[in-house]
Amino acid sequence: MATCRDVISEALRVLGALAPGDEGAVDELAAALDAMQTLLLELHAQRGPMVDVDVAADYTAGENQRLRIEQGAMATVFLPNSVPVFFAGALYDYGFAPSTVGPPLGSAAAADGATRRAPRDGSRIEIVGVTQALWFYRADMNEWVSVLA
Repeated sequence: MATCRDVISEALRVLGALAPGDEGAVDELAAALDAMQTLLLELHAQRGPMVDVDVAADYTAGENQRLRIEQGAMATVFLPNSVPVFFAGALYDYGFAPSTVGPPLGSAAAADGATRRAPRDGSRIEIVGVTQALWFYRADMNEWVSVLA
């Protein structure tokens, strides 16, 4: 898998800013990395709303959830291998409608196709609060990829 540096160097070569075999200067690579992260964060913002969940203990996230770690909490967030096929919650209530149904939980269990499925391509999990993290699910690689790393 290509690293950010590989992608940036190839883009600079295609643009003619670098000759084949040359490496970019540190400040050029840093500026390009900043631009790449900004682009990915804008892509994340355009993918629509997420379900906000407050977390105070260990938690297996579902797809398209923004997890807020409580101040002082020692929580571990696990990325799901599978998510529920159906979810009874209102998809676009933005937290205004009272609900007796909690957020859909992910699981480390295998996707069976009946009650659990693999996360959809492009699904996101974001952590805010004590630490910051953002992952996109890549179906072609069958893994969660960190955007901020």
